[in-house]
Amino acid sequence: MTEVAKDLTEFNKMKNGGWYDVADPEIARIMNEASQLSFKYNYGDQNMDPETIKEKLFGRANKTNLVFTPIRMGFGVNTFLGDGAMINYDCDFMDHGTIKIGSRTLVGPRCQFITVYHPLHAESRLLGKMFTKPITIGADCWIGAGATIMGGVTLGNKTIVAAGAVVTHSFPDGSVIVGGNPARVIRQTDDAHSDIPDNEFKARRLITNIDTKQLHVGDTEQVAAMTLPPNTRGGHYSFSSSNDSIITISHEGKITAVGNGETTITVLFIQPEFDQVISQDIRITVI
Repeated sequence: MTEVAKDLTEFNKMKNGGWYDVADPEIARIMNEASQLSFKYNYGDQNMDPETIKEKLFGRANKTNLVFTPIRMGFGVNTFLGDGAMINYDCDFMDHGTIKIGSRTLVGPRCQFITVYHPLHAESRLLGKMFTKPITIGADCWIGAGATIMGGVTLGNKTIVAAGAVVTHSFPDGSVIVGGNPARVIRQTDDAHSDIPDNEFKARRLITNIDTKQLHVGDTEQVAAMTLPPNTRGGHYSFSSSNDSIITISHEGKITAVGNGETTITVLFIQPEFDQVISQDIRITVI
């Protein structure tokens, strides 16, 4: 098939916004494949893991994308997810036209993305012809539960769509909240200040991958540490040994057993912003 002929397929006309024949066999085949893959993703398949199904179902999706079930896809291959984009449960993607979801964008439950349109002329609707308009959602957006995004809409980066909104026209970059039917700007958001209280970023506990350990001379071990809650702000770790003749430890937490005896490894998490130091001791015996 020549490139010119390929571009004239009903599927390509549909994907690119032209009038297309809804009864086209290729379109029916691709929709059937998407239906089968959606069923496998929603209910599981003994021969294919969910990650593989997800990557086959979407035009683009990877391990950074959380996609909760159930999900309904028209074609699947016309929907593209940016890194870190998350789709909550019971969403409907009528991706006859292209749908692009930007990186780190959050889509709430029961949202609808509708790219397909029928003729306005009543008698023409009987002829089996439709056309599409693409949807483009920028990065770091939040689409609230039950929102509907119509074809032809582009949402700029950081746009928030209120729950239940019907978005029929585009909004540029600018950190705005839109809502209503049809959606309009409700207010601006403040990118300079988080609405999460500062105290929520303060570490409260320090945990390590080992509490006690028995080693032989020459053994090495990597100490890993994390704070709870894990999403603290600022701060750094420090590692020290109470007896370097038994255990040495690097700045990165790699310990080496160099002599017999017992010693203590101290792990510190230093968080200057909150004027605090949290410590955790690890008992090491070298034989």
